[in-house]
Amino acid sequence: MDRTLTEKQEALIGSLLTEKDVPEAFRASLGRISALTLPEASRAIDALFRFPKKQDHIQKAQRQLTDLHNALNAIPLSYYAIPMDDIGFALTTTKGDNDYLFIQVTQNTRTKRRNLNQIHGSPGGFWKSSLRREDSLVILRHVATDSQKFALLFAEKHEVCGKCGADLTDPESRRLKFGPTCRKAWGL
Repeated sequence: MDRTLTEKQEALIGSLLTEKDVPEAFRASLGRISALTLPEASRAIDALFRFPKKQDHIQKAQRQLTDLHNALNAIPLSYYAIPMDDIGFALTTTKGDNDYLFIQVTQNTRTKRRNLNQIHGSPGGFWKSSLRREDSLVILRHVATDSQKFALLFAEKHEVCGKCGADLTDPESRRLKFGPTCRKAWGL
């Protein structure tokens, strides 16, 4: 039978639980700390050291909002298609429609505030859903690596303009995947 944890281990675990940003599921998995065996306590301490230190939640939320604002402003207003193979592993809750995640970056005409939404459905019948902040940052940073490529991919998948989603009526627009006005906006 394994010995129970030492007083030093118990004190260290208590201190780490106070200092670290530990998920509730992990806390619950520890059970009653005083009942841990010596090896369980050692594993718990190793795991606790890996968690980040607690941050003031208001500062964390403000930093996330600033990061999201900067990421939204770093890419053009457009529709985008991102292969789930590129990004799915990094998302916490967002799921793509089949092999792609379809998104749209828009801007409120009155407030000039930008928004990011996941797009579902097909042209003429798109519907939008919100994305979690953490996933939004991952998605936007990925799109920023080559925004035009992801807009073109959206155009190919839906056979519409990659920027505004309108039907492409002339051969040149169909070839380039952007209508004349949107080509100018992309600098094409």
